[in-house]
Amino acid sequence: MADFGKQIHDLGLEIMITELDCDSVNVPGALVEQTAASKYAEFLEFMGPYVKVITLESLHEDRSLPLQANGFRQYLNLLNSDYQLTPPYYATVDALALPVAESGQATHLKQSAKGSR
Repeated sequence: MADFGKQIHDLGLEIMITELDCDSVNVPGALVEQTAASKYAEFLEFMGPYVKVITLESLHEDRSLPLQANGFRQYLNLLNSDYQLTPPYYATVDALALPVAESGQATHLKQSAKGSR
């Protein structure tokens, strides 16, 4: 996937990720938050350096969605329904702190939040 991102970037095209979310269907309840965090981080580590804009489907858990058998709603977001930071939030912050492709500069998002974990 990183090769694809670089190829698109090298063509001078802009990559925009819209409605980024992580599906937790069929993930055991005890593993949902860590699995979602890993998937956000993995995707952003591959694609983040080549992406101009990333939007999220939702920032917080929507209480109107039904719970799955694992006790979670289908999509795990960066904030829970009480607007508290979740493991996917921290994984996203960490992943976006990687150097930006070919610029030599680093992108940092809420570095101070790392210390509040």
